[in-house]
Amino acid sequence: MIYELTKCKVCGSEDLVQTDKEIVGLDTYIVYRCKSCDSIVSKERPRKTSVKEENNTSKPVFSGVEISPAELYEKNHKTLYSINSVLENEDRSCGTAFAIGSNGYLLTNAHVVTRVSSEEDGEVNFEINDDITATSFNGEVADCELIDLDLVLDLALLKINKRNNYSVKLGSYETVKTGEKVVSIGNSKGEGMSITEGLVSDRARNLGNQTKILISVPINHGNSGGPLFNMKGQVIGVVASGKKNAVAMSYAIPVDEVLKFIKRIEVDQEIKVLN
Repeated sequence: MIYELTKCKVCGSEDLVQTDKEIVGLDTYIVYRCKSCDSIVSKERPRKTSVKEENNTSKPVFSGVEISPAELYEKNHKTLYSINSVLENEDRSCGTAFAIGSNGYLLTNAHVVTRVSSEEDGEVNFEINDDITATSFNGEVADCELIDLDLVLDLALLKINKRNNYSVKLGSYETVKTGEKVVSIGNSKGEGMSITEGLVSDRARNLGNQTKILISVPINHGNSGGPLFNMKGQVIGVVASGKKNAVAMSYAIPVDEVLKFIKRIEVDQEIKVLN
């Protein structure tokens, strides 16, 4: 959906000039400069320009500015959930999920909520884990319903029976650059949420028929399914795995694949995930 303005949210003037646009998930927010009060405004929120911005009109500034890892964690840790499920012999599996939209949907890796049941003649069979639960930042535990999964993409959509008070902002794979700084937040080793940082080592690493983002962010068991953020606080990928016997080589699923996965589910099941 495209969100536009007809008047300034600061002074009410209708003398607006479009300067940019910000893509948040499947939504596009048109960004304007008000000629009357010189504010930068969009449908999402107004933003008053600073003295420094007034002296530099060559490039408009809006909400998609880079922030520190500490600010990023503060803004996003409430969107994250620790995922636990029961395996055979009552062993437990752990991972990470994050809230998308406000309808109670959580995204994670398929391998977080499934397990290999058998392998015959090169064919691998999977089973869904038992008693999948999600624990929020404040310790609330909720049962999860598995809505859909894609074993090839390694993505799964879960739902809890409550609205999400907090959700991430989804970015675009087109903006991802090799060498840029990125941050991951996840339930590392099942011990609770922690933040780690690194670089995009290769924005388009080909693995068979898939393209993944190669990152130098340290990844441990339990981080799987967690979001990979750029330094604007936007999710650009889903942390999937680390490369075996390698140091600082992990993979993330590009956010555009995530959006395709969600859109397919919305169409197939006639539900609204993102809003």
